[in-house]
Amino acid sequence: MTLRRPAFSAIGRPAHLAIGFVIAAAAVASVAGWGVASLIGRTTRRPRATWVIVATAATLLSLSMPFSGHGVTVTQRVALALMHLAVAAVLIPVLAATLPAQHRSARTHAARFPAGETAQPAAQSPR
Repeated sequence: MTLRRPAFSAIGRPAHLAIGFVIAAAAVASVAGWGVASLIGRTTRRPRATWVIVATAATLLSLSMPFSGHGVTVTQRVALALMHLAVAAVLIPVLAATLPAQHRSARTHAARFPAGETAQPAAQSPR
């Protein structure tokens, strides 16, 4: 089967999709995913759950590419979508495994203040 990417303009033509391009696109997606996961790991209270939600949304958004445009068969569209899903099926769980379920500061807070208690601000002494 020869894979082609859809054309997205009225005058555009579908282009042949070489294996090298597919591998390069998967590598770029991997590096971008790693960067996003790293950022999520530093900035959110629940990095693993946040990563899964963001990555799943990005996967669903990426599926719009194979199913839009013109000039390719249904079989080619399904093959392109399956390639997107294959990359996501590897990247999402692998990068999720590198993230903590809960950020360390959130675990520390939960240990110090069980059952939803909150810290009271310390009274400041007059100077």
